[in-house]
Amino acid sequence: MQTRTFSRTIPALSASKTVVANTEVTSTSLEEGATATMNATEHSSLSSEIIENAINHLPAALQYGDFAAMGLTGFTPAAIVRWSMELINVSTGIPWFWTIVAGSLFWRFILFPFVIAGLRNSAKLLPLQPQLLKAQEDMTKIKHKGDTLALQKQVLKMKKMYDDAGVNLGTMFLSPFIQVPVTFGMFFGVKTMCELPVPQLAHSGLSILQDLTVPDPYMILPIAFCAAINLQITVSPIVHRRHGI
Repeated sequence: MQTRTFSRTIPALSASKTVVANTEVTSTSLEEGATATMNATEHSSLSSEIIENAINHLPAALQYGDFAAMGLTGFTPAAIVRWSMELINVSTGIPWFWTIVAGSLFWRFILFPFVIAGLRNSAKLLPLQPQLLKAQEDMTKIKHKGDTLALQKQVLKMKKMYDDAGVNLGTMFLSPFIQVPVTFGMFFGVKTMCELPVPQLAHSGLSILQDLTVPDPYMILPIAFCAAINLQITVSPIVHRRHGI
């Protein structure tokens, strides 16, 4: 009887151990599930917080008068260019990269009549270059002699050469004085905006140039600009000779 009782007790103990083990496994699984749920909730909360912080740190859209408050407007060529950029950006709402492009096109459009007038004058004077050079040499000799009457005659002679060629001297001398300030105004105007910096310029709207306040470490744009200028200088005489101007 004692042996039978002992043999029956062993399975009972084994069964109790199995129940305890199953209970421990179930408890561990519940704890792991709860931990995973908490981690997921925490991760979701952190992600939402990161997104919210990123949105909150985006600069507000530029308003008219902000450049004046920053001291970027005035009556210099660069300040006037910056003021035009502010007007374009505020009125259209386009990204800053395209604002600068639109501003550049606007000022090129303003200068277009003066550029055309300068090209026409250059084309008209090109066939007269030998005569003009000789007339200038004669004028230099007359100045050295101090002959006032001969100097006046030489001035009238050169003026007649310009008139016969259909060249307006006022337009010819005025064109560079208008183009140069606007060109330098564009350069220094945009440069100052990027160096201040204007916070909105850090979000350009172009993927390859996301932050306009950061200098280009590879100097791609300056090199491309210099190459374009050299190409223009090289090609212009060839075009003039080909067209006989």
